Amino acid sequence: MFPYTRIFWFLVLAVAAYFILPHSVPILLALVTAIVLEPLVRMIQKNLRFRRIWAVTLTFAGFLLIVLSLLYFLTTRMIVEIVELSQSLPQFFAKMAGPVQDWITALQSYYEQLPASTASKLQQAASGSLDSLNGLTASLLTGIVSLVRSLPNLLIVSTVYVIALFLFLLDLPGLVRGFLGLFEESTQVKVRMILNNLNRAIIGFLQAQILISFLTYDLVLVGLWILGVRYALAVSLIIVIVDFLPVLGTGAVIVPWAAYAFLSDNRSLGIGLLILYLLIIVFRRIIEPKILGNSLGISALATLISMYLGFMVMGFMGLIVGPALVILYQAFREAGFFRFRIRL
Repeated sequence: MFPYTRIFWFLVLAVAAYFILPHSVPILLALVTAIVLEPLVRMIQKNLRFRRIWAVTLTFAGFLLIVLSLLYFLTTRMIVEIVELSQSLPQFFAKMAGPVQDWITALQSYYEQLPASTASKLQQAASGSLDSLNGLTASLLTGIVSLVRSLPNLLIVSTVYVIALFLFLLDLPGLVRGFLGLFEESTQVKVRMILNNLNRAIIGFLQAQILISFLTYDLVLVGLWILGVRYALAVSLIIVIVDFLPVLGTGAVIVPWAAYAFLSDNRSLGIGLLILYLLIIVFRRIIEPKILGNSLGISALATLISMYLGFMVMGFMGLIVGPALVILYQAFREAGFFRFRIRL
C-alpha cells in the first residue's frame, strides 16, 4: 500500500472517530466494563467448570445487582434527606431570622458612617453579588430542568449500556481474536502485549480508586466520630460516594455543611468540618500518586506530573486522561515501540 493511501485511510478513520466517538460513550463504557469483568468470568469458568454463557450470566447478574443496590440506596437516601431538609427549613429560617436582622441593623449603622465614595463602592459590590447569586440560581434551575428533560435519553443510554455489556462479555474472546487477526503474525505478539498491559492498568486503576476511597472513608468516619456527628457511618459513605464522582469531590458535601453549621451558631462543628476537609485534601494529595503509581505500574512522580498536566489542560477529566496516556505510552514502549536513543 502506497504511503499516500495509508495517510488517506488514516485521515478517514480519524475524522470518523471524531464524529462517532462522542456518541459511543455507553458502548465504549460497556467494553471497558467487560474487559474489567473478564478475569472474573474466566475464574468462574475455571473453578466452577461452567460454560461461558453461564459464567457470563452469573457475572452479569452479580454486577447488575451491585449497581442497582447502590443506586437504590443512593436514591432512597437522597429522598429521605430531601424530605427531612424540607421539613427543617421553616424552623431553620425562623431560627436565623433574629441573627440576620441583627446583622442587617449593624451593617446599616456601619454603612451610614462610611464616606459617600466607599458606600457607593460597597453598594455596587453588593449589587454585583446579588446579580451573581441570581445568575447562579437561574443556572441551577436550568440545570435541574435539563436533567429532568434528559431522563428519557438517560434511560435509552442505560439500556444500550446494559445490552452492550452482556454482548461484549459473551463475545469478548472472539472480538479479541478478530482484532488480532487484523495484524500480521509478527505484529500480533506486540499487540497482545499492549492489550494485556492496558487490561492490567485498567484493573489496577479501579483497585487503586477503591483503596483510596476506603482510606478516605476511614478518615472521614474517624473525623465525624470525633466531632460527635450522628449517623457517622451513613454520612461517611455518602461523602465517599460523592468524592468518587469527578467534578464534585468531598467539598461538595463538607463545605456547605460547614457553612450551615456556622449559620446555625454551631461554630465548633463548622471549624471541625473545615479542618477535616483540609486533612482529606492533604491526605489525598499524599497517598493518591503513590497508590496510583503502584497499581498502574508507573512511578509516583510520573503519576503526579501526568495528573497535574492533565488537570491543567483538560480539567477534572485530565486527572484520568493524563495517567492513561502515560500508561498507553509505556504499554507501546514495552511492546517495542518508541524505543529510540539520543545521539549527539
